[in-house]
Amino acid sequence: LKSGRKKEKTNDTKTNTEDGATVLLRKEPPCLIYGSDEEKKVSINTIPFILGSGMDMVDHRIKNRSVSRLHARIFCEGERYFIEDLGSTNGTRVNKRKLAPHEVVEIRNNDLIILSDEEIIFHL
Repeated sequence: LKSGRKKEKTNDTKTNTEDGATVLLRKEPPCLIYGSDEEKKVSINTIPFILGSGMDMVDHRIKNRSVSRLHARIFCEGERYFIEDLGSTNGTRVNKRKLAPHEVVEIRNNDLIILSDEEIIFHL
């Protein structure tokens, strides 16, 4: 994954950002849950966390042809988490509200994230 920002591990108890600030992190990383009864659970173990269908381009690959190669980005500022639509073709929704391309919204525990037609629950 090529990006201008250094990735941070989220399973550490604390880490330093590029500007030298120390950020305390949860011991259990947040995760994404697919399907009912936690059918598939994906830990968000790096920040930023890129979602999409592209091989070797994303942190979590979604095998769905309607999901863009680089679809959305999850990142955090302090203890708050956000998602950004990366200009996807079929859109990103948070709790059924459609995001504009490159729009950033805060996501909270148990929020429903829809990438095209893939439903995912964000869990802290």
